Amino acid sequence: MRRVFGVVFLFFTFFSFQTVEAGLFHPFKGWRTIDIQHFSIHYHQSIEEVAQRAAGYLEEAHEKLSPQYQWKPWGRTQIVLTDNFDDSNGLASVLPYNWILLRVVPPEPESSLAMYDDWLKTLITHEYTHILHLDAYGGFWKPVHWILGKLVAPAGLTPNWVKEGTATLEETEETEGGRGRAAYSEMLLRTAILNKQFPTIDRAAGVHWKWPGFQTPYIFGVKFMQYLKERFGEEKFQAFHKKTQRNFFIGAINSHARTLFGKSFYELWKDWKKELEEKYEGWESNVRQKGLTEVERFLSGKESFYLPTFSRDGEKLAYVTLSPRKASTLWLKDLKGGKPEKLGERTPSQISFSPDGGSLVFSSMATHKRFYRYYDLFQVDLKTKKSKRLTHGKRARDPDFSPDGSKILFAAGEGGTDSLKVFDVETREITSLVEASPFTQFANPRFSPDGSQFAVVRFQNRVGWELCLYRADGSFIKQLTKNGLSVESRPTWSPDGRFVLFSSDEDGVNNFYAYDLTTEKKQRLTQVLTGVFQPALSPDGNTLLARYYNGDGYDIRKVPLDGLMTVDSGPRTKDKKIKNEKSEEGLKANATDVQPTSLARSQQSEPQVTDYEPHKYNPFRGSLFLPRYVLPGFIVLDNGLLVSGATGGNDPLHYHNWIGGATYRTDAKHLGYFGRYTFSRYQPTFGIGIDDSAVDFGTLSFSTGNTYHFYEERRQAYAFFSVPLGTRQAVGASYFYEDRMPITGILANEAAALNLGIFSGININYVYGDRTAYPASISPTEKGRTLRLNGTITDGRLGANEQNEQKIFSGDYREYIPLGKNHVIAMRAAGGIAFGDAILPGTFSLGGSLGEGALTGGTSSRSFSLRGLPLSTLVRDKVMLLSTEYRLPLVSPQRGLGTWPIFLNNLHLGFFADYGDAWGRATDPTKNGLRDFFDDFFLGVGAELRGDFVIGHGLPLTGRVGYARIMVNRDRLGNLRDPFLNNLVRNGMFILQWGSSF
Repeated sequence: MRRVFGVVFLFFTFFSFQTVEAGLFHPFKGWRTIDIQHFSIHYHQSIEEVAQRAAGYLEEAHEKLSPQYQWKPWGRTQIVLTDNFDDSNGLASVLPYNWILLRVVPPEPESSLAMYDDWLKTLITHEYTHILHLDAYGGFWKPVHWILGKLVAPAGLTPNWVKEGTATLEETEETEGGRGRAAYSEMLLRTAILNKQFPTIDRAAGVHWKWPGFQTPYIFGVKFMQYLKERFGEEKFQAFHKKTQRNFFIGAINSHARTLFGKSFYELWKDWKKELEEKYEGWESNVRQKGLTEVERFLSGKESFYLPTFSRDGEKLAYVTLSPRKASTLWLKDLKGGKPEKLGERTPSQISFSPDGGSLVFSSMATHKRFYRYYDLFQVDLKTKKSKRLTHGKRARDPDFSPDGSKILFAAGEGGTDSLKVFDVETREITSLVEASPFTQFANPRFSPDGSQFAVVRFQNRVGWELCLYRADGSFIKQLTKNGLSVESRPTWSPDGRFVLFSSDEDGVNNFYAYDLTTEKKQRLTQVLTGVFQPALSPDGNTLLARYYNGDGYDIRKVPLDGLMTVDSGPRTKDKKIKNEKSEEGLKANATDVQPTSLARSQQSEPQVTDYEPHKYNPFRGSLFLPRYVLPGFIVLDNGLLVSGATGGNDPLHYHNWIGGATYRTDAKHLGYFGRYTFSRYQPTFGIGIDDSAVDFGTLSFSTGNTYHFYEERRQAYAFFSVPLGTRQAVGASYFYEDRMPITGILANEAAALNLGIFSGININYVYGDRTAYPASISPTEKGRTLRLNGTITDGRLGANEQNEQKIFSGDYREYIPLGKNHVIAMRAAGGIAFGDAILPGTFSLGGSLGEGALTGGTSSRSFSLRGLPLSTLVRDKVMLLSTEYRLPLVSPQRGLGTWPIFLNNLHLGFFADYGDAWGRATDPTKNGLRDFFDDFFLGVGAELRGDFVIGHGLPLTGRVGYARIMVNRDRLGNLRDPFLNNLVRNGMFILQWGSSF
């Protein structure tokens, strides 16, 4: 069988959506739906209160935003509310219908999302703006929409700073919070200007991996949108969106800008930058006149540093490094000297040392029962450096050891509401300490030195973040700060228990403050130009460390105390009174804690929540399964084209998924079709499918003397299932029934010489994967390994014709060895063997340089690429391939072509050697043992220049251009020619492909 080079082209890539992995949502019973005028809200009954609240916010968002964007989506927008991730996020899709996923977990105080008055309202406003913006079309695209349906979303090809900037603008204007007014956003802009690191407009799309990376379109995007709207007004701002949704030239946003704003976006970006320079230079001058805090570098490097935490004796420091080039890592540094020790690759939210100094505890997200990713507690033994998991699925966050080491205090959330709990170190039992009012969040609890009380950051809707004090039994003492929607975080205690230090952005810049519990006064400790976070005070009270923003990330710096805090010689005593506290009894443990305060900007009451009537989730309600789009595409063949059109559908929870379509192959003049249905609610996943396609066998000669360019039709039906085995393994099996028949007109006796008729049987596969890559990686896998095993049996007892009985086995093992700085050695060992009836021309193909990844044909257990040979040079029943590559980075431009939808992240080289051969059924390469086994193997060597691109402002692609030449057994090539350049293959072959090699 001949296979030829193919390039898949998605006729329209200007829709903006993210695919959702099948089986993402837990299959348990209890899913409910609320149908309101413009939305259907799907949720589990455990978050009923959140769903009722969301219903009101959704209709409110539609009422305000739909007229503003002059668009009313057809039908109900489908909303899925989930609480299975401890990660604050959401996403919106307009394909195959308008669909929004909302994670109800609120952000933590150090998140870029922390500036909000009501997380659910903020999230809904942002995501529904995406629907109204991306779903809209008109003008030229209206008749195109009649043909292609929901695929037509012209605004989807605008840069990310337009899409995300617009949605973030609405989250800011329609709420009291939002990233458009956050101190964090100001910090990034301000520092970029002062450090002369302001991003060019091509980097504003945020598809690069260098800091601030993916945050760029949100933060720089919303600020640029605010600038445009303030300068040109709401009418022109909305007119720009209309042009992107109606004009034929969907990427011509600079032309639209000149028409509406009088300048291109390149010019407007420069104007905005100049305005910011004037603003921040004046601000810097004023701050310097007040006097800056001179901070000293303590830990710095190419990584970003966070969570500095002193041991109880002050002799060690734990901290975490973040880097786009490697995994987040927890470290332990001996402050008396020596190299830092690695404690594990984790991303903690908080660290606490045990009082005896023998261990530390931290919280980090981990997978729980496949469907959940929750925070849990982990403990590291500092002698053995081994870690153990203390909790499973408890959503335990921000732990702190009590001074006597008997318990661990932590925050835990469920359904958007947090509580404070205690883990008993000896019994491992968990008890609830503080149950708060709905939609309250807690963060960063820290015990006082004597253990009688603890400080914690608390958030309440329309109140904001505030620093609070509780007794150790969970009873409320007092609120220490009240600054509206400013963000407080990371309280830490002075050794005597008199002061609580914390970070706050109350004046628009994150600085350190100290609250004196004796005088009840707050004093400012720092005055910086960028921002300081996570104060860490040494046990002797002499060293204060800070996570300091430097413009490229964060480092750890030492902050001078200069006697700002009075430090007593001994710890605070338990009998010392605290002014303005509650009654002697206080609030009992587990009592509901409601301490309302007012917003700094406005007085707002809680929204009225209507009691909507829910009903049981029904995946087949409405018309969601009907085709709503057509996805055209084509593959370029040697002698023609393969044109296709596809459509599909799914229910909102993606339990039921289908895809179907038709194909036409011009060289074979064959109309084919395909269809596939998958049911992925439970384990295993089940599915059925059909397929009809044409296969090109090239030129065949028969004993009759006739020669044909032969095409074969293959019509197949199949059923399959797959079962995940944990997070790294999966097994699957399928039954298939395939009828092979000639398309080319041949004689009956010629057809009898071919393997036509029924092939049916079973296919079994096993997959293992333990692989890691990082944002800056040049290899799809930087370290780890994968294994694929496949077995296929066709047999008369399974429905196959007697002359078509086979047993086929193949395997593919890959190992990736990191060499540091993103250099990688990649190795592959693969092979296959077929037993039974001989199939003309063979089972496995060897040769070519087809890639893997987006816009490629993907991987196949029957095809083995050996560079230096044309595609499918050998088609046999036995094959073996060994490959080795050295992959090294060259340069990372991380630049695009202005506002055009193409961006280059990395250029890198790959030096390779492919060693393999294929044999016919009658050939036994081992008849003389291993001595002659490799005698006929081809050795192809060469190099490839590779580029990591992003097209369409979101689709990552790897392109390869290179040269390969057969160095061993070149005489076997004869006069074989490259089918594209028509040169002799023995002189080498040119490589031009999408996708990675393996």
